[in-house]
Amino acid sequence: MRGMKGRLSIKARVTAWFAVIMFCIATAVFYVMIVHRTSQVKADAKHSLEASVAGFADMAARTGGDFSEFDGQRLSQDRATLSQDETKPSQDGTAPPQNEDAPAQEPPDNPGGPSRGNSSSPQGGPDDGRFTGGKKPRTYAGGVHMAVFSEDGETLLGQIPFEFDEIDFQNGELRAVTSNSERYFMLDRKVATDSGDVWVKGVINISGALNAVNSTVAADYALIIVLILIAAAGGYFIVGKALAPIAKMRRTAQEIADSSDLSRRIQLGDGKDEVYRLAAVFDEMLGKIEHSFEAEKQFTQDASHELRTPVAVILSECEFALDCAKTDGEFRDSLSVVKRQGDKMAKLISELLTISRMDKSNVAPSLEETDLSELLEIVCDEQKELCQTGTAFSLNIEPNIVAMADSGLIARLFINLISNACQYGAENGTVAVSLKKDGANAVFSVTDDGMGIAEEDIPKIWERFYQVNKSRTNENGSMGLGLSMVKQIARLHRGRVWVTSTLGQGSTFTFTMPLGL
Repeated sequence: MRGMKGRLSIKARVTAWFAVIMFCIATAVFYVMIVHRTSQVKADAKHSLEASVAGFADMAARTGGDFSEFDGQRLSQDRATLSQDETKPSQDGTAPPQNEDAPAQEPPDNPGGPSRGNSSSPQGGPDDGRFTGGKKPRTYAGGVHMAVFSEDGETLLGQIPFEFDEIDFQNGELRAVTSNSERYFMLDRKVATDSGDVWVKGVINISGALNAVNSTVAADYALIIVLILIAAAGGYFIVGKALAPIAKMRRTAQEIADSSDLSRRIQLGDGKDEVYRLAAVFDEMLGKIEHSFEAEKQFTQDASHELRTPVAVILSECEFALDCAKTDGEFRDSLSVVKRQGDKMAKLISELLTISRMDKSNVAPSLEETDLSELLEIVCDEQKELCQTGTAFSLNIEPNIVAMADSGLIARLFINLISNACQYGAENGTVAVSLKKDGANAVFSVTDDGMGIAEEDIPKIWERFYQVNKSRTNENGSMGLGLSMVKQIARLHRGRVWVTSTLGQGSTFTFTMPLGL
């Protein structure tokens, strides 16, 4: 089965395993049936043999061992009852004698030939230990052959269905013997009589019953095998139907891999079983992969574009300094431009590295008790000095708001949002900064009175390198990474950030985070 695993389909393997398991179960069940029925046949045969031998032993004791003058007297049963029994067919289907003077019933099978002793001697047999014959007792009834022997092996009454190679008597021991491919049970009983000891021997053929059991079980077993094969064929069809969606998923996945078209989906439908739910998860995963690839592609293009400008400026200034600069002032101006562009590139690379680490969850925030009120006041003081648009600050900071936070990352969030408000706010306008406690959360907001953000642009401002007003961005050295970083920092602190904006009136950025762990 292992060697065929790679060559067979799932439905073929499932069907094969089903057939093998059912075959093993059927084999075990029928083995138990054979053992049970065989044991039952042997038990019934033993019971019949013991009853017959006991009846003949009782007859031998009552007659004193003299069978030549048996007068047909009925023992233990009156004539009316015995005559009524005589009208019943025996177990082997042979009709009983019609009257007392009728000759004794001969055994239906005598493969061993005539019995030793006088063949004309009276014959009879027990039926539950009683004589049922007229002049002769019946020596074959219920499948049991009965015979009486003297101590020297001479046949006194009856016969057995095979010849003895030598006379062997074992008192009270049930033996299994085989003659001419037939199996028999044999039981001997030694009986003391007035004329001396005699041996009562009973023999019953069990081959027929065992063969009948085997034939019946074999026929049933063959029928079960046929039913298993029919069930396996039906199972193969049913499993094929059940696995059809998986086959479609495999084909679609292979086509996506071959074409590199991540926009395709499996789209099995609205089924509710595990396969349909799995397909829905795959479609969702493909959507995320497509978005990630598109984001990485856009990120690479934007990063290349942002780096290309300062590199071009640096190369241009270097060429000017080498070819055209004559005085120290010209050299200093060129070096100043190179330094400024180098700082811009260093800042870009640093921010890209930080965002990349946060995206991959390689940076875990170092949470500690942080006074957000004090930290925000420090950031506002620094931003007042850096803001060059004549912007006035309006602070509404609730004191002593302490939260479990990474002070470095939270400071970066405050800086990015406040500097963004200064950059896009109105010249000589106002930036309102607020920090307050709202239940178990801290709520920070910054509002500017600048140009605002169009509604269609709001979802895009959180993307890397996106810039609403590129001309003003380039003037201030921003590269469109600040808000993307803010979103990542909020996520790391189990918080969230959002914006409300009106064109021509300004924007409000709000950040909320839990105070505790």
